[in-house]
Amino acid sequence: MIRRELSHGNPDGFNSEECEDEADWRKPCFPRFYLYDGLRGLRFILHWSERREIPLHRDSITSVVSEMHKQYPDGVVRIGRLAYEGIGTRQLDTDGKWFRSPTASHFPLLDQVSRIGDVSPTLSRHWADARAQLERMTVVGLIR
Repeated sequence: MIRRELSHGNPDGFNSEECEDEADWRKPCFPRFYLYDGLRGLRFILHWSERREIPLHRDSITSVVSEMHKQYPDGVVRIGRLAYEGIGTRQLDTDGKWFRSPTASHFPLLDQVSRIGDVSPTLSRHWADARAQLERMTVVGLIR
């Protein structure tokens, strides 16, 4: 993650789908389920660095931090994509075998908290926490 600046797919061909998903990583989603976005990666790497007391080079996180500041200058993060778009739900068929339906199942609460363009209080709090953590880590020398 550090080598790829939290925002690039694996250039070695392993998990080549990552390279196709890079543009989506700039669009935070909530709930995330298993999806990756830059804010999620940033939060992970900051927590990892701080807990292990391993300094991070500023260059390894600059692209994500800059993108977040550019997209959300007021700190209010809006949902940029749906976590379930294009992903079918696993279901059992009549023979008891699992298959993936062509569309995802969703329900009113999921629809309410994941509308593209809506403010996400959770993601906004994550971004505020990450900014505070960046400041704290810079002061103690964990961001260089």
